[in-house]
Amino acid sequence: MESPYALFQISQFGTSNSRCQPSAAAIGASRFDCVNACAGIDASVDPREWFAVGLLYECEGRAEAAACFSRVASSPMTSTPLRVDAWRRLARGYRRARRFEEAASAWQEVLELAPSGGAAAEAREALAVHFEHRRRDLAEAKRLAIQSLQVASTPSRRDASSHRVARLTRKLDRSRTDDARPQSLLD
Repeated sequence: MESPYALFQISQFGTSNSRCQPSAAAIGASRFDCVNACAGIDASVDPREWFAVGLLYECEGRAEAAACFSRVASSPMTSTPLRVDAWRRLARGYRRARRFEEAASAWQEVLELAPSGGAAAEAREALAVHFEHRRRDLAEAKRLAIQSLQVASTPSRRDASSHRVARLTRKLDRSRTDDARPQSLLD
């Protein structure tokens, strides 16, 4: 039987229109082995196979994807690009599940592994949003938004980052003005 990684490659680059369906059907019995590997039962499985099963589960909307991506992200045998992609997918999954602090931690891992490039830009944008709306740290959010603006690769990303920087600047100016007013005026 083909390995899950090989089957995933076929589904990615083969003739099928569906990215998930052929692989999910083709894996069959070997899926159980890979899920056990993701759970830590078999450490000898190639991290690319954990990643492939994680992608299949992600396509199916299954929670087990996080276990596979987590295993890939933390494995010392994994190449840096694969670890970065695993952390990105973990961060996105955590954000979808409204586990915002875990998502922020995963985005920080992306930045540590790949401080430049598309993954870093995505991480900075996500962290800017997190610091603005979750942690309410406008200064840190603005710093990240400015960094995101400096490396924005498309006009839409530049526009979004520019808009975020302007909004954060207004919010920071407003909060400084409010802090400078005497307390009696604020009551």
